[in-house]
Amino acid sequence: MQNGSLPHFAAKAVPHVSHCLVGSEFMKIAIVDSRIKKDAERALSDYADKIIKLPPFKRLQEPVSAHPDMLMFPTEDSIITDKQYVKENAEIFREISELSGRRIVLCNKEFSPSYPDDVKFNCFAVGKTLFGLDASLSQKVLEWAEKNSVPVKNVKQGYAKCSACIVSENAVITEDASIESTMVKNGIDVLRVTSGQVALDGYDRGFIGGASGSDRENVYFCGDISHHPDFEKIEEFCHDHGKNCVSLGKDRLYDIGTIFFFE
Repeated sequence: MQNGSLPHFAAKAVPHVSHCLVGSEFMKIAIVDSRIKKDAERALSDYADKIIKLPPFKRLQEPVSAHPDMLMFPTEDSIITDKQYVKENAEIFREISELSGRRIVLCNKEFSPSYPDDVKFNCFAVGKTLFGLDASLSQKVLEWAEKNSVPVKNVKQGYAKCSACIVSENAVITEDASIESTMVKNGIDVLRVTSGQVALDGYDRGFIGGASGSDRENVYFCGDISHHPDFEKIEEFCHDHGKNCVSLGKDRLYDIGTIFFFE
């Protein structure tokens, strides 16, 4: 896959490795919406060496315009994202590429703020399978899946990544029935939880996937996960898959468009 006409930020200065390196130490990077609440940012800084905040993109609806899960699809060695968005934020993506060792792959097709034309990156890969609204996904994402022999499974929920809290390579928490059904059929362990428990400014509700993020040790929640009515089930499910729950605030969960970790 080619990056398009913009400079190839690929890690000429930082070779591709499985971990981000600074000097001789491992480095953990967190990618977040620039409008993350201050208490969550402070709490997250205890777990991430570097927090990179994405600015809003005018081609998306304002409440979700800086949501990482709307703006990019990360893979093991690349970040697939929008050409115009990178052009407007070249230095940010140069930093992401250099620190993470991932190349930036550009999608030329323009965003539309209207659903389902706004979900071209809103998908996720677990169990060596890609889940998303296949008709609306970026061609670059589909090319990645084909090149890497990753089957694509269609789900009815276009905001697939928003709706899926990734716990591990084989475990997901979701409020969405279509995601649950498709994942169960594909051998993924799924915990279905009560919907309507996540806030998102400008909308009636957000999604648990958008209110969370995970690294090798923990599943992080924006807000206090203990306020969720299914908290005990969520905590047990995470522990069963080798993860701890970390709350990044004291209030109700809120949708920040997923925290992406590169480590």
